[in-house]
This record gives sequence, C-alpha cells and structure tokens, in this order.
Amino acid sequence: MFRFALTGLLLMASFTSCATTATADLPTTPEMMALEPLVGHWRGTAEFLVVPESMAEMLQPGPDGEYPELGGRNSTCFGLNGTVLIQEGWHEMGEGADESHYLQITRWDAEAGNYHSWYFSNIGEIGESTMTIDPATRTFTMTSFGTRPDGTEFSGSGSMTFVTDDQIDWTWTEDNGLEMQ
Repeated sequence: MFRFALTGLLLMASFTSCATTATADLPTTPEMMALEPLVGHWRGTAEFLVVPESMAEMLQPGPDGEYPELGGRNSTCFGLNGTVLIQEGWHEMGEGADESHYLQITRWDAEAGNYHSWYFSNIGEIGESTMTIDPATRTFTMTSFGTRPDGTEFSGSGSMTFVTDDQIDWTWTEDNGLEMQ
C-alpha cells in the first residue's frame, strides 16, 4: 500500500529548504493552514496494481514478473511567508534504475477555489495538478496532467486520506491504465 504524502518538488531550491524554514513562513490564511497536516518528513512505499505495457520497461518487473514495491521519502514545509507548500523528495524507479528526485510547489487558487501545484523532476518529468480537501474525511483529492521524460503526455487522478496523523493511504490511476496504491 502506498503510504506517502503527495510526492513533489520545489521550483527552485533557492526559494527555501524545509530544513531552514523559519516561523515567518507559517501560513496566515485558512486555506493554506488546511495543508498543515502534510508538513513534515514522510517515507512510504508504492504497490503497483496495474502496469500498462508502455511503462513495463521503465518500471522493470522482477524475475517472477511481479513489480516490486518502490520506496521514497519527502520533506514538506511552508515557504514564501506561508503562501506556498513546498515538497521535495525522491522515489525509486525500479531495480537498476536511477532514483527520481522531485520538487513540487502548491498554492491556494482563490479564483478556482482549489489548490494548484507544479511538479518537476531530475529525470525530466513535469506536471501540474489541482487538489481539493474534504476536512470531514481528511481526504485530499487531486487530478494531474504532465509530460514524462520520453515526451509522452499523461493525466491521472487520485486521493490521499489520513488514516492517523502519521499514516496516509494513497491511490493513483492514470489514463494509460497505471494503478497504484
């Protein structure tokens, strides 16, 4: 089961680092404060439920034909005087493949009434997403689109639900058939 905060990246590391965030970076709006449960250092794993043929080579199944669980970590903090949430981390890409390191920046979009994120990775993947929160169920629901390192486009949707303050259950499905949790 994938238990990992929304994996993401920072547009430029010079904005801030989660290790050096000052109290001046705490959010002052209720919309940004709603993201506070995501702040911290997270680690998790992903289990692949369905892997489309187009991604099989990149994810590299084991000798038994099964796809191994992949791990990762991220750090999440507020930045720019609490106006953005910054996530930076890494995740495995399969046996023999390099790790993917990423940055994600999320902000409240008052006009759209949701959160908007931008994602960048060292392997050339870029993406954008929107997200809403259901405070009653502690569930974050997102839709994304972007470009993979090989230039193909993707879109997907998923959700994260806090099971406890330090455990998130996560699901993700893409338009190409990829499903993971």
